[in-house]
Amino acid sequence: MPAIMIDGKLLDELSLREIVEATANPERPFFAGGDRMDYTRNVSLLALYGTSSALDAEAIADRYHFEIATGAYTTRLNALRAGELIAWAISQRLVVRSNDRWHLVETERVFELCGPELRPKAVRVRGLEGAEAIVADKIWQRELKRREKARVKRVGYKMAQVREMAEYIGMHEPGSKIGPDLQRYAVAGVDTIIGCSDLILASMMEMTVKEADAVSDAVRRIYIDVQHRVWLASEAERQREREDMASIAAAFSTRPVPPPPPSSPRPQDIGEGRCRALGSMDLGTD
Repeated sequence: MPAIMIDGKLLDELSLREIVEATANPERPFFAGGDRMDYTRNVSLLALYGTSSALDAEAIADRYHFEIATGAYTTRLNALRAGELIAWAISQRLVVRSNDRWHLVETERVFELCGPELRPKAVRVRGLEGAEAIVADKIWQRELKRREKARVKRVGYKMAQVREMAEYIGMHEPGSKIGPDLQRYAVAGVDTIIGCSDLILASMMEMTVKEADAVSDAVRRIYIDVQHRVWLASEAERQREREDMASIAAAFSTRPVPPPPPSSPRPQDIGEGRCRALGSMDLGTD
């Protein structure tokens, strides 16, 4: 790895405080990142501060190294990345410096991921003024509608799965009880899957995708157990059928085989016999 230089000095020659103070300068070039980088940095910034409103250089370096950084990086390299995070935050008016401390100005996330789930882009939707705030609000409202449409589609798909699994359970084991994750749907002593399925499906439409996934997974665990027991029962039935067929075949194989009936003469054999008989007769001549 090539040596990293900061203000003409090697990274390893600087203390953590010196690294953070040198790199937390918005005028110093830092990695811009891709379409999602602003959102990722905003999340990391809020996690860095936590419940604190201001941090000094040592606290920034330590918190970033132990709570934010991923991978086996040195404390000095993580201090450099922490300083660049603060520099980005200053450029976005999220952090201001006062003496030797950096104060967090925006305590809520101002960047959101907008657009298709496979290729979202970070867009600032909060902390703006004037025309920028109006444009950002339109973008955010459009994104909320897109998310709601995607939620309804995803939850509807999960509801169809839950309905199908509940019908299967009710057909094969109608007495199957709901699991501990679904106890909130047990009302008036009804605690079977088929009995609670209508209530489960009615509540899923208002759920988030994560909540709907949790309900679907809870029903699926019961469904898999029932499906396994049904398979075991069918295999046992097939095994009994195979044993019955084997016993019938064995019974037929031990019975005495009657001798074959005498074969009747073939027509050609009958003709040849008559010829031989006529040839052996002593016919008189006149």
